[in-house]
Amino acid sequence: MTDSNSNRQYDHIRLALFVDTSLLSSVVLKQIRTLKSDLNISDDQVMIYNIRDDIESTIKYSVIACPTLIRLDLDPPRRLIGELRNRDLVIAFLNSAPPGRSL
Repeated sequence: MTDSNSNRQYDHIRLALFVDTSLLSSVVLKQIRTLKSDLNISDDQVMIYNIRDDIESTIKYSVIACPTLIRLDLDPPRRLIGELRNRDLVIAFLNSAPPGRSL
């Protein structure tokens, strides 16, 4: 668990998570819920899409595999595809910033 000051770094983050009905997606959903709680990321910062139910968003964000996590607050948006069960990898993804911008 991190302190509340370090959690402020995630206030600006906007994410889209694309899942399907697979077991892997179920595990990832649980992992993301835990991570949101641990990092104080609010529900309105993370949009969750089931690719079968929301084809328009799947096409809009050019999702080619599930699970896919997209950082929408970066330009261009960044994607993390597949291995979202690795907590350290996901946190590194959340802490990444484009060149010239710090979090």
